[in-house]
Amino acid sequence: MGSWSRGSTYGGITREVALITRPELSVDNVKIVATPDLGAGTARLSIAAYVRNRSSQPWNGNDLRLVVARQGEKIPVTIQVTGQVVGPQTDAVVRIEATLAKEQVRLWSFDTPELYEAELTAGEDSVRTDFGIRSIEVRGTKLLLNGEPLR
Repeated sequence: MGSWSRGSTYGGITREVALITRPELSVDNVKIVATPDLGAGTARLSIAAYVRNRSSQPWNGNDLRLVVARQGEKIPVTIQVTGQVVGPQTDAVVRIEATLAKEQVRLWSFDTPELYEAELTAGEDSVRTDFGIRSIEVRGTKLLLNGEPLR
């Protein structure tokens, strides 16, 4: 039989805690792949939004909203959502394809590190993330950034 001492602190919560609540419908994570068309000057965004539905009703992925901005200014984008229904008590990936017009594309480079902000909203929950548009490739023995060789 073990002994017990009056000063024992071997149980319970001994530090501050925080309770974080999430809405029934939330965007848990976002992955953005931005691919420029160097010839046309446009860019294509392929977005995967990881949606969690903890409600008792299915949710239509076509209700996912996307806002793209650069330096705080909203940019018009043409989007196509892959019609994904997220069932009750289910997690799913909703895919979006978006196109940026030539006049809206600013390529990321070392000299001009242009960044965009994307905000995806599902129900009352939203997620923001930054991204850049750039092309990296190897041609022969050269490493190219946006079609130009790196020094």
